[in-house]
Amino acid sequence: RQASLYVFPSSFETFGIAPLEALAVGLPVVASDISALRESLGDSAILLPVEANDLWVNTLVGLLLDTQKRLELAARGPSWARQLTWARQTEAYESYLLVVARSFIRR
Repeated sequence: RQASLYVFPSSFETFGIAPLEALAVGLPVVASDISALRESLGDSAILLPVEANDLWVNTLVGLLLDTQKRLELAARGPSWARQLTWARQTEAYESYLLVVARSFIRR
């Protein structure tokens, strides 16, 4: 909670629980623009292409120098994170599995 930013430059993730937890406690998050993180972080984080090193550096330096922008980004996180409860995620996963199971039963 005392950090200025949470930076998550992962090139592969299945969900992204760590940056989601950072959002939940009100940290501004900068993460890789990969499908799992787009899903788990929504528009509450800044998502950058994995290989865009100069963009990462410029974005991080810019945020560290701009307290107001960091605070605005941080304010988005907790409300987004509250929507992604284990119950909702389980329900969504179960719904997906039922669709897949039904498609196999029809064959």
